[in-house]
Amino acid sequence: MRRTRLSLSLASLLLASAVQAQVVTDVEVGYRFVDVKGNEDMYRTQVGEREGFLLRGLTLQTADFGGKLQFIDQFRLDVADIGAGPAGMIRLEAVREGTYRLRFNYRHSEHTSFLPEFANPFLGQGIIPGQHTWERDRDVYDVEVEILPGKAVTPILGYTYSQYRGPGATTYHFSQDEFRLTEKLDDKEQEFRAGLAFNAGPVNGHFIQGWRKYDSNTELTLAPGGNNGNNSITVLDKDVSVTDLTRTMSYESTAPVTNAVVNFRLFESWRLVGLYVRAKDDLDSNLSEASAGNLVSFAIDRYAKGWRESSSANAINTYWRGAGRLEGNILNVVDVSAGFARRENTLEGTALIDSLFSGTTTFTNVDPKDIRVIIDAKTGVEKTEDTWDVQASARHLGPVGIRVGYSQSNQDLKVSEDVSEIVIPGGQSGQYERKIDRFDAALSFAMAGFSFTGAYKHESADEPVMRTDFLDKDTFSLRASYRFKELLDLYGVYRDTQIENDRTGYAYDASMRDWRLGFSVSPIKQLTLGFNYGQSDGDTSIPYKVPYTFDNPDPTNLSYQEESGRSWEASLTGHLKPVTLEAGYGWYENTGTYALKLQRARIMADIDITKLFGVAGEWCWDKYEEKYAQPVYGNYEANRIGVFLRIHQ
Repeated sequence: MRRTRLSLSLASLLLASAVQAQVVTDVEVGYRFVDVKGNEDMYRTQVGEREGFLLRGLTLQTADFGGKLQFIDQFRLDVADIGAGPAGMIRLEAVREGTYRLRFNYRHSEHTSFLPEFANPFLGQGIIPGQHTWERDRDVYDVEVEILPGKAVTPILGYTYSQYRGPGATTYHFSQDEFRLTEKLDDKEQEFRAGLAFNAGPVNGHFIQGWRKYDSNTELTLAPGGNNGNNSITVLDKDVSVTDLTRTMSYESTAPVTNAVVNFRLFESWRLVGLYVRAKDDLDSNLSEASAGNLVSFAIDRYAKGWRESSSANAINTYWRGAGRLEGNILNVVDVSAGFARRENTLEGTALIDSLFSGTTTFTNVDPKDIRVIIDAKTGVEKTEDTWDVQASARHLGPVGIRVGYSQSNQDLKVSEDVSEIVIPGGQSGQYERKIDRFDAALSFAMAGFSFTGAYKHESADEPVMRTDFLDKDTFSLRASYRFKELLDLYGVYRDTQIENDRTGYAYDASMRDWRLGFSVSPIKQLTLGFNYGQSDGDTSIPYKVPYTFDNPDPTNLSYQEESGRSWEASLTGHLKPVTLEAGYGWYENTGTYALKLQRARIMADIDITKLFGVAGEWCWDKYEEKYAQPVYGNYEANRIGVFLRIHQ
């Protein structure tokens, strides 16, 4: 609420100043009413629009103050969805010609997850939304100033601040049971940057040096009433319970970031581009856990009255990328380009873990003592990737356009894993190499209102490294449209992607197809009707390892997901002064693994009362229905009505 009042006060002050300076002004402010029947938490997760006052839009703009102010020539202010909206922004730009250009951006977004069926062991008992939920707010402030803009050398200064915080709930598996925890998260990230942009005839570019700082703190405590955990049965005749359970985690990192781009204009139609990016992230983390109660540990084959663990870790992630590209034109007919890029990423880390079990006894209730376990581990990953590509396109062959391209990527991956981190025989250490070849082509045609584009890309790899790596991937797409004057628009889109890795032990296969047909017709200039229908189908299958059967001859199960969705939308737009009317309805149904149906409707009317004032009304309707689970807990139906005053000067 404080943020809303501050934003509205700022907008009012700037509006008053704008009127005196004869600035073009657009304002839309009003109130939104919300009524939800069914699962309000699911509505908040998917839509999130709240009831209350809303500054839906504000624009203040001037071309020139005419010398009335010595420190500014022009400015522009844009505000959207400040107040009862899940996401809003403020953007300001101020300019003094030849002296400075100032940009300020603010973004606010709300993220909520209250999915009733996600990791919820008590869904059948009607306990919702479950034990894994979170509410987060993200606020991002960014300011940048260019000094002497447009000159041969332009200094640049910038600062970005981001905060992500909010409460949540989760579970923690410990002592053969699962306990509910409340969560509090507070993340902060800052970046200072300084650099130069330069323009010296045939050479231009920029060099920016930044410094990032990241701080994160998470506190988890035993939820009220969660002492007995989710598991109601005894473990070795012991009724597992805790009287106290806390977990705190903190992360701190610093990272210098370098970014440089140089453009050389070699001839009239040729240029050479160079790029360099480097970042080195130094991360320190600390974790502490403590619990007390009646505990069971099979790791030490004992009962325990208390457990405490602390760990400290350091990770250094060094990344750099260098690239060069030559671009040009041959005989004003063919555009050609060729480039090479190298990426290197080195990650190395160390961790010290200290675990203490207090008041332990054997499973026969003898030999009481404390047991301490210390692990000191070092791991590392090095990855290098070289990519080169060539591309040619001809866009001036009458109605026909052609594009072809080829690229190759060579990846080298080295993994060194500490012995103490290996939990199954063999580990993951080793040297891996992977080569990927890509070929793509496109053909386009346009004549007499008709246009057509077809594109094809084939990617093949010699070796998989990760379980989800492909050996072959093919993507095919088509788009066709026809336009008859201002009366009729027809279009169709089709896309097909096939992914395959048939190696023994991988067996990864995926298929995705989407197509859509639509049209819009304007029987009169003031009225437009639109309709489109589409369908999407996808299925993915991949074997996964079952953790408790690693030593069996065939320790895998098959993960398979199939989705088949259909949707259609209809819209109407009318401009009959002084009234503007927009109406639309959308329907989507999925009959695959996650069967659901979603319907949405919207009607908006805008009426000009005078040249300066107008009013707008809006009605939105959402209905969500799940079909893959019985009984159903996520269904909801929501109505939103907004009434707004619009001012234009």
